[in-house]
Formats: sequence, structure tokens, C-alpha cells
Amino acid sequence: RMVCCRAMALPRSASSFIGRSEELARVREAFQSGNRLVTVVGPPGIGKTRLAREHATQVALEMRAAFVDLTSATTGGEATALIAAALELDASRAVPTKFGEQLARFVAHAGPTLLVLDNFEQLLPNGGLPLIAWLEAAGDLSLLVTSRQRLGLIGERVVDAAPLGLPPDGTDPDAILAAESVKLLVDRSGVTPSRAQLSAVANIVRLLEGVPLAIELFSAQARTVGFARLEETLSASLAARE
Repeated sequence: RMVCCRAMALPRSASSFIGRSEELARVREAFQSGNRLVTVVGPPGIGKTRLAREHATQVALEMRAAFVDLTSATTGGEATALIAAALELDASRAVPTKFGEQLARFVAHAGPTLLVLDNFEQLLPNGGLPLIAWLEAAGDLSLLVTSRQRLGLIGERVVDAAPLGLPPDGTDPDAILAAESVKLLVDRSGVTPSRAQLSAVANIVRLLEGVPLAIELFSAQARTVGFARLEETLSASLAARE
């Protein structure tokens, strides 16, 4: 039996969300068009988790939303227990093949519910979870999944998470600063580049290919050694690999 149906807490990020307006729009459009299973697909570090979390935060005023990190789950049973705990259901009774019944009861009482299943890829070799059966059991349930590969399920809508936009060629300051990848580097480094530093800033995000995780990791170095030195280090590192 459910304990309650109060608002479920979503994880709060320590940093601001930057860019991804197009991907967010595609995710929202997918659900508004009647799709109930949307998968955000992309390689590691591309920002799938932040994208899914941001969408859940935006719709949390419209419906119930719960976020489940499946990183620690290696079996369907472990994954279902994590989902049950996130929804404040009895995890000891969360058998994957019967969990649809629990979900149906929960959604019938809670109303429209978005369930975000993050890092789903490690479950795929073991057959994943009976997501379609869960959706059929709970008519007001929607699933937003993040994975390194598509699930291959009927009715799945895939949204590809691409690298952040890179600055165009040239030296126009406004164009460089408007690029999503540059905005992320500047924000995370906490350093406002001078006009003379913009060329180095643009080259840094190009060398990192607009991958959000890489940009965030190197932003600390930009803060300590400066943009010009970081550009030199990255260029030398990449040249050594060739």
C-alpha cells in the first residue's frame, strides 16, 4: 500500500543549466504529441542526465515527476527496487513482471506521472525492464529514459543528445560568446574572458568538441592557469596522440 502521494523531490543541481533549448523542445514536443516513451541517446559525458533532469524540473508543476539513477542496478530486480523506492512504494514487493500493477495503483491515485530512468544502458544486455507492459498498465504514466543506445521498443521516440554548439569561424566577440559551449566554459570557470582571450576560449571548446563533461572538467584549469595556457596544453596533448 502506498504511504502517501506528496510531491516527489527531484535532485537539485549545484550548477546552472546552460543551452540545450532545441533538445528540450524536442523532448517536450515528443510527449505533447502523445509519445509516452522517450529515450535521450548519446555517448558518455554528452549531458543526457542534465537534459532529462531539466525536463523533469520544468514539468514538475504540471505532473508528478520522479528521477531514478539506475547506475548501481545490474539486474531488473535491482532497478525495479530503486524505482519503487523513488515512488515511495514497497520495494520488497517490486518484482519487474508484476510492478506494472503497483505503478497502475500509484498513478491512479497520483495522476499523470513522469518517471525518469537514468543510465539505462547497463540493463539492456539483461533484457532491460518490461517498460511497455508498465505503460499499458498505467495509462497516465510517461517514461523518459537516458541511454547510450536506443532501447529498440515499439513506440519509442528517440532524441539524440548532440555536443554543445561551437563558435563559428572568425573573431566576432558576440558570436563566440553566444556559443553554448563557450557559455558553459565561461560559467563553470567563473572567469569572464577579455577580448584578447576569446580566440583561445573558442579553440578550447573546439578541441574539446563541445562535450559538456570535458568542458566542465577543464574549466577548473582555465580558472587556475588561464585560457591561453589551457589552450596550449590541450593542443599539445592532442598533437602527441596523433
